Amino acid sequence: MACRVEDKTGLLWLGAMLFVIAGTMIGVNKFAMPFAYAYAVPVIVTTYFTGQVLIGLGVLRLKGRGHV
Repeated sequence: MACRVEDKTGLLWLGAMLFVIAGTMIGVNKFAMPFAYAYAVPVIVTTYFTGQVLIGLGVLRLKGRGHV
């Protein structure tokens, strides 16, 4: 969806990809192969929230341009 809204890849697309990566890491950590706890939680949380912030900024940027 992000690729259909934006003219070129930007914050919305990057945020969506980070969100997908965070979700994948959560799934792998929970069901396939648990990561070392000292590394898993900070990396997953940082990736998740960075993705959310970039999605929010991308939507605000598009709204400012009149696309949303």
